[in-house]
Amino acid sequence: MASRTLVVATRHSGIPEFVRHGVTGWLADEGSVTSLTESLRQALAACAKWDRVRADARAKIEAEFNWEHLAADLVDLLCPARTQPFRDKALTTPAKLPTAGQTCPRISGSASAVVTSVHPR
Repeated sequence: MASRTLVVATRHSGIPEFVRHGVTGWLADEGSVTSLTESLRQALAACAKWDRVRADARAKIEAEFNWEHLAADLVDLLCPARTQPFRDKALTTPAKLPTAGQTCPRISGSASAVVTSVHPR
């Protein structure tokens, strides 16, 4: 998706988090040849919107699966006692990550180095 490749995938694990059927790719039911065949037919029949699907898929990856979001998720995971998440999940926009002097009891050593190196302040 990041390389603007059209995707036909199964509804397995976290794949539907990335692929929205008919918007950023096409989904088929896992283990169903009939469903996969139908999704492939839909993808081939939608050749007029392939450029839009490619662009939407790339935009989704850029907006939601970047280092800033991953770092915020890591800090939220390691610091569950925080009163506010580092990202406003309702708006899916990154908020400020901790400054270099801030600490969390569950972050130490290499984990804090990752957060600092990904998002230095």
